[in-house]
Amino acid sequence: MRAYLLGCLTAAIVVGCAPTGSIEKQVSYKETLRDAAIVAHQSFDYEAAATHYRSLYERDGGDTEALLGVARNLRYLGSSGEAIDVMVTGISKHGQIPAFVLELAKSELTARRFDDARETLETAAELLPDNWDVFSTTGIFHDYVGEFDAAQAAYGAALELSPNNVAVINNLALSLAQSGKIDEGISILVKLLNAKRSTPHTRQNLAMLYALAGDIKSAEKLARQDLPADAALENLTTFKKMH
Repeated sequence: MRAYLLGCLTAAIVVGCAPTGSIEKQVSYKETLRDAAIVAHQSFDYEAAATHYRSLYERDGGDTEALLGVARNLRYLGSSGEAIDVMVTGISKHGQIPAFVLELAKSELTARRFDDARETLETAAELLPDNWDVFSTTGIFHDYVGEFDAAQAAYGAALELSPNNVAVINNLALSLAQSGKIDEGISILVKLLNAKRSTPHTRQNLAMLYALAGDIKSAEKLARQDLPADAALENLTTFKKMH
């Protein structure tokens, strides 16, 4: 009887160990998928990134970061309506995760669902009262609907929380230009340029503002700095039409 019990115990241990290898394989595969999603996103292959994140979420319905990755990359891909559906479903299932609410607001903005975006941003501000990205997104919303003073105030609040944030400074400069303060917008971007903190996006924005101000020569110099010749020529043609 003792030998029989020991045999059963040994068998139980062996059976109990079997799933461990399977779990390890699953974890390894998930890590591989996540790495692939990150690489695809960084390579601007948003479709592949969304697909990889979706596969992750299908394998682990509790992986909220993966679901957020699906929505974010769909938005970057231009599929804002689908991104909204993903976040609405995610909020229904997982609750009002602050990152989900903010992503939903961004997707609503890019889908030009401004009434929905205003309401969602109010919720995001309640959940994340001291978050620079909430203020920045709120600024973008106000710019979209032509509320430029409110937009610039929101960008100012974002910069208090995240000083020297290049993305926010870019948006502030463009907002100033839209409200007729082109020289102020140029001044802000020139400071970034002189501090050697500008990006290609910053320089092309500055080129556009120079063109709007009538300084085509400066616009042309910047346009040619980062872009291939044909793209630079296309931008310059557009800038001249704007002027």
